[in-house]
Amino acid sequence: MSRATSPVDAVTTVDRLTSAQDIVELAQIPAQLDGTKPYVWLFTIDGACAAADLLPTGATIERCVTTDTSVSLLAHLDDATIHVRTFPRFATVRVAAVSHDRADRVAADMRMRSPEVPSDTATVRVWHRKDTSFISADRCIEAPSWADIAPNYPPPVRRGLDALHSLSRPAGMGKLLLWHGPPGTGKTTALRSLMRSWAAWCQSQYIADPERFFGEPAYIAQVLTRAPVATVGPTLTRAGQPEAIWRLVIAEDTDEYLRASARHDAGAALGRLLNLADGILGQGLNIVVLLTTNEPVSRLHPALIRPGRCLAELEFASFDPTQASAWLDAVVDTPMTLAELLERRGDLATLGTSSRPVPSPGQYL
Repeated sequence: MSRATSPVDAVTTVDRLTSAQDIVELAQIPAQLDGTKPYVWLFTIDGACAAADLLPTGATIERCVTTDTSVSLLAHLDDATIHVRTFPRFATVRVAAVSHDRADRVAADMRMRSPEVPSDTATVRVWHRKDTSFISADRCIEAPSWADIAPNYPPPVRRGLDALHSLSRPAGMGKLLLWHGPPGTGKTTALRSLMRSWAAWCQSQYIADPERFFGEPAYIAQVLTRAPVATVGPTLTRAGQPEAIWRLVIAEDTDEYLRASARHDAGAALGRLLNLADGILGQGLNIVVLLTTNEPVSRLHPALIRPGRCLAELEFASFDPTQASAWLDAVVDTPMTLAELLERRGDLATLGTSSRPVPSPGQYL
């Protein structure tokens, strides 16, 4: 018959562990189990930082474990215990304290000591499915301002993006953003810029495996019901405000779900996508779903672009010869994508040479 683990069990278990990392983490458990420090805060800090720099004034380091990929330390205050583990791009923090208020204040202090986020970045939560778990991590990525990159889009595309960047909380409008066009026309660059422009009211959720996301209702539910940022989630004294900030759910290269044959090729995935956009799944949720594809509009499923479903349907086109000549400040006699113009100007360099024909650039731009 199983029994609950006691503080003594937790301490003696240390002797049986082989990982020094496990020893540091487990050293916190007795105080949590015996009620000495029962209030715990768990959170992640995005960005590279030194573990010691995150510690509040007066904290004393008791143990530290350094490996090739991380640093883990255990520190104490009079009324709180802190475990910090830093990795090259982020850190995880666990604070155990004598009261909820104290745990909250120590956590807030440590967040204030985290690296300052550069102004030319955007925060995005990246999701993927691993076995039976849904894994997410907040990342800070480079994001250009719209003013800086607007000239890189032909006038019709620029006008559509202008309208999107100036938008705020599109209540009563469609929830689907559909961006389509050939590779190299700047869809991903425009996406990063939109994340930055919308950051004040909308938190970006990037789906790394959209083929699984649209195929699994549990995956969709996890992304839609988890508080979009930690500051609006529930606490002991706050019910939580998950709808105070909108979600921008992003899925790139979703060609197989958007073609006219999608019902046959992808099964129920298209139906769930549409349901998320304006069906029962999306009702009462402040979300915008952004899909990108290289498919031409003539090959898209008609259900995607019916009136009222799309917040915006935007075609990323190549520059015509006149527009390309003006952008490059040189004579151009054929249409060119943004990637081709950047390559022509020398902004995109390729190491080595090849005798084979060079295809149109398909890199993320």
